[in-house]
Amino acid sequence: MNRPVTPAAASTAASDPFGLTGRASFVALLILLLTLSVSLGVLFVPCLGPDLFAFGTDTTAHDYPCLRWAWDEIRASGRLPLWCPYLFCGIPTLGTLLFCPFHPLQWLFAVLPFPMALTLQYALAFAVAGAGAHALARRCGLAPTAALFAGVAFGLCSHGLTLTYAGHLSKVLAIAAMPWALAGWVSLCDGRKSGVLLAGAAVATQMLASHPQIACYTVAAGLLWLISGLGSSRVASATFAKASSRPGRGAQAALFAASLILAGLLSGAQLLPLLEMNALSNRAAGLSYAEATQTSFPPMELLELALPRFSGDSVRAGSGFYAGGWGSERIVSDYVGAGVWILAGVGLFGRGARRRWFWAALWGVACAMALGKWSPIYRLAFHALPGVSSFRSPGTVMALMALSTALLAAYGAQRLLDACRSAPSPRTGWVCGAAGLILAVFGACAWFATRAAPGAALTVPWRTAQAASHAGFWGGLSLMAIGLLLSRWARASRRHHLCGLCAVALACAADLVAANRLFIQPESAEIYERYLRLTPPDPLLAQRVPPARMLEWGNELTARRMVNQIASPHGYHPITFARYHELLNEWGGIYDPRALDCFGVDYLLGPPPDNGWPPPGYALSDAPAFGDARRGRFLFSASGRAAQPPLEWRRYAPNEATFMAPPSLPPDGVIRLPEPFAPGWEAWVGARSISIGPDAAHGFFRAVSGAQPGDEVTVRYRPFSFRLGLFGSLIGWAALVALLTVEMRFRAPRLQAKSKR
Repeated sequence: MNRPVTPAAASTAASDPFGLTGRASFVALLILLLTLSVSLGVLFVPCLGPDLFAFGTDTTAHDYPCLRWAWDEIRASGRLPLWCPYLFCGIPTLGTLLFCPFHPLQWLFAVLPFPMALTLQYALAFAVAGAGAHALARRCGLAPTAALFAGVAFGLCSHGLTLTYAGHLSKVLAIAAMPWALAGWVSLCDGRKSGVLLAGAAVATQMLASHPQIACYTVAAGLLWLISGLGSSRVASATFAKASSRPGRGAQAALFAASLILAGLLSGAQLLPLLEMNALSNRAAGLSYAEATQTSFPPMELLELALPRFSGDSVRAGSGFYAGGWGSERIVSDYVGAGVWILAGVGLFGRGARRRWFWAALWGVACAMALGKWSPIYRLAFHALPGVSSFRSPGTVMALMALSTALLAAYGAQRLLDACRSAPSPRTGWVCGAAGLILAVFGACAWFATRAAPGAALTVPWRTAQAASHAGFWGGLSLMAIGLLLSRWARASRRHHLCGLCAVALACAADLVAANRLFIQPESAEIYERYLRLTPPDPLLAQRVPPARMLEWGNELTARRMVNQIASPHGYHPITFARYHELLNEWGGIYDPRALDCFGVDYLLGPPPDNGWPPPGYALSDAPAFGDARRGRFLFSASGRAAQPPLEWRRYAPNEATFMAPPSLPPDGVIRLPEPFAPGWEAWVGARSISIGPDAAHGFFRAVSGAQPGDEVTVRYRPFSFRLGLFGSLIGWAALVALLTVEMRFRAPRLQAKSKR
């Protein structure tokens, strides 16, 4: 007796012809794994090694020194450095998102050489992103062999890969979790309550990656899916749940809220310190519209989606010029890929699959938001939606554009697979192949014709022609691969069909690898470490107790010296105390004598004495020559309070410091420390707690009262927000493990029963 064909089985059979129905998921995952492994290997293996790392502008300026210092502290003391005393004379590490120790990929720093762990995180994040896009496409009802193209397109998307050169590791880690969160929400709307766990864990991972902006954009996309009603029984796919088992709109909203609550619990150790610091930070009142839209995506730059680096770039060993409108430099690319565009076009203009219109609409909304000041939609969102005014760089939302394009490409691949099953006319394959061959030959000839750089007046047309030749060549190869997939030869057997699938996937992947390999460059960790640790005069000032405080004229925004435990009243980090900026505005800048005295700056590095330089109270240091005088940089030391602090420090560590109260206390009995106060600081004399808080004069610096002359005073940073958040995280992860265990126990019998039918 013939078994009735269920809607799910019919859908799968229609989508996976040639005997692939039973093994489609395995075959698709294998092709995806091989494609991503080879592609990411070509890009990142040259950067892997104990003395190599992938170069990034923010990697060398911020991430490398900050992460190096933080993980060195963890190894040395076995404790998390919750307070960094070396940037801005002190900031919370978790509250300002200085580093993200709870993200799973960050744990590679504990077991691998630091440079290797840094590079490997990028490569693994892109692999996770590709797998997530594949899972999302499957949840949208696409066949496994169609969903693999979403994985290739998103895992190798230029928007993500080129962030390596920008050095935005936390953003890459957060983007990698974006498709997993959306896959969870699509699942719960289709009746799989386990989607709550997947979405909650994915959003928590984004928060643990220290990038709340990407997390907010992900939640917004999930909310739009919920509002669209595409998870209702009327339009949802039958692949994952029966219509009767799908929750109603109210239940979907409740499950969506539950996933966000779970995400908050799981990320509590990072989230609560961030919320506590947010009220005190320079982001508390939000950004002005002009400041938030400084890096808006220029409309003309949308051509970059189809023409890689058409206006040049600012990458070393790149074009050598940038003539676009996105600021003074272009160190990233948003090229989608010619093959991906072809598949996305096929998917967008095909029939059926109502859900594809959601991804097309999401692409349009994200594009309008990315345009920033050139878009009325962004202006409306900035003034009307909560949280938008807290974020810089509207172009960050382009990650949603990349994901939407990848999903549309998967819909296009689905249509091609359906066409294979319906036995299209042999002319279809021949037409695609012939058109692709002509386009590829034309692109190759154009590339050879534009190899030699022209004069300065023709640089933009020349670079545009090169970009068009690249897109034409790889678009032609992709069309040839599609023609092969649609040919009678590919329909002759399962093996031929798989060869056609692999050809299309490899053409799309090779296009993106060729376009983005310039943005992933190896850098010598040994040379950079010498720069960090041995640049004069840092070795002379390192390991002082308390740490020496130095300010370099013209290089105030550096994080380099924290590796040598040298503090600075300035630094390179976007989140600081709002009161810090208010005081600098009142004083007229960091070089005002009042600022230098309050921050206890011991040394200044700058030009020789002339025209009012250095500020009063500083003179040429009698320290040994440090070999920088040839560049006109001289070391000046303070002759007053900053050079001879009144406190005798016994110990100085990130979370704790001990000093001796001076023999003669001020008349008010208050000991003022040249460091910021924040909630969580405590002061002790032995076992006796004494008062600590912001000073009365400025409302910013730490003030200790209640100590007697000669007392040994210990100040500790133990924020309650971190302890409460960590407790919530432990509860959340325990609940997640328990729920997953229950889910697996109930799912196993269902899978066994299904296999017997």
